[in-house]
Amino acid sequence: MNIENKLLSIANYYGQSRGAGHTHTMRKGTDNCDCIVLSANARHAKAEFGIKGKSIENLEALKGLGKPLVIDHFALEWLLRGAAKEIDELRSKVLELEAKL
Repeated sequence: MNIENKLLSIANYYGQSRGAGHTHTMRKGTDNCDCIVLSANARHAKAEFGIKGKSIENLEALKGLGKPLVIDHFALEWLLRGAAKEIDELRSKVLELEAKL
């Protein structure tokens, strides 16, 4: 299985297991530690994780913090799907360029 398919498999798992308790488990696991939780958006970050929550929309907020980073399942799913899409687009471009040679 290539890396693109591995990324999509993990993203699909998260997408198919919504409501399984990912956020609840993560919140319990981060309650007693000084860490950062990276969420998909600012509203979710603040609502679920309070001051620990940071948004993938503003990665500049991570600069200089130096704390353990936990990535929320929705943010991870979004990142994985985006990476797989970019890999697919680059692969298509390479094939197109190779065909011109």
